[in-house]
Amino acid sequence: MPVYVRYIDLNGCKNSYCLPEQPNGFAVFVISDSSILTKAEVKRLINYLVHSGYTVFSTSLLNAHWGSPKAVNHARNLIQLFLKKETVNKRIFLYVEGSGALIARQLLNDNDISIRAAAVMKPFFTLESVLKEKQADDLARKRFQKEVKEAYELTADATIERIKLLDQAYQNRLKNKLPPMRVYGYLDEGRANISCLSTTQYVDYFFLAKRTDVNELPKQIERFYKHFHGDSQIKSDM
Repeated sequence: MPVYVRYIDLNGCKNSYCLPEQPNGFAVFVISDSSILTKAEVKRLINYLVHSGYTVFSTSLLNAHWGSPKAVNHARNLIQLFLKKETVNKRIFLYVEGSGALIARQLLNDNDISIRAAAVMKPFFTLESVLKEKQADDLARKRFQKEVKEAYELTADATIERIKLLDQAYQNRLKNKLPPMRVYGYLDEGRANISCLSTTQYVDYFFLAKRTDVNELPKQIERFYKHFHGDSQIKSDM
């Protein structure tokens, strides 16, 4: 089945739409993180979803965004622009990786964006969890703190205390009910911290046995999405 690709430039960032020959009416917004999957793996995932009938749109976003307001606004504007241009169901799916979850957590909580369900791969849901990940490498930690300061336009250094305050600001805005989510990972690569999410949100884990099976992740994500093709199913899970 052919894949038709359209490109659009928004705020200097390259964004692409992949259109299936036989659309199923649903769209997936992809926020990838090069530290999680390779470009080839992400391309394989997108192609799999498109060949399954999903319209897939993605963005390069902004370098070192770390879930900043500017990056979230870019994602929100792209979604709204896409929905004006393409004939798809307005309730979209999300697929995000790594630091992309810092944007996804805010899109899930956005009253102007309707998310059907989210699949997340090895996510960071808090800035503090990223800092802990980089704690062993002094250079990486300092670079991260510098990038957070610039991304959030802080007037002072991004200390652990300020990073916790940024996370807390998001926590205070959480809605009572959020769309369902599945967290993906590999058995030998640990677990994600989901403590910052709403206690009423449906979240589960799915661990893949090995990374060498290149089709397993796309296959499992498609199966997850299919559970939420009906609006009545969404309401019952929320």
